[in-house]
Amino acid sequence: RSAVDLPKEGAIELNYVFWSIKHRAALIVKTRVGRERPVVPTIVDIVPGALGGELEAYDLFGVMFEGNARLRRGFLAPEDLVSKGVYPLRKDAGV
Repeated sequence: RSAVDLPKEGAIELNYVFWSIKHRAALIVKTRVGRERPVVPTIVDIVPGALGGELEAYDLFGVMFEGNARLRRGFLAPEDLVSKGVYPLRKDAGV
C-alpha cells in the first residue's frame, strides 16, 4: 500500500498492491479519498499484512481507516510534528 497527496485535486490516492506467487502476477487497486475528510474502511481484517501500510498512511498523510483500532501517531512521523498535528507527507505540511 502506498499513498500520494494530490492537493490540486483535493484528494489522497491510496494504492494497494497484491502479489500472487502462484500466478506470478500483481494486482494494483487504486482509490481516492477527499483530503478534507480522508476516511476509508480498513482491510486489515481480511489482509492482516496491511497493518503497516495503514499505520503509515494514517501517521504521514492523515488517512483514517475505519475499523482499525490500532491506528496511532508516531509510528513513523517525528514527535515534534505529531504534537503539532502535522502530517509530514502532505504537500502543504511545510516540512
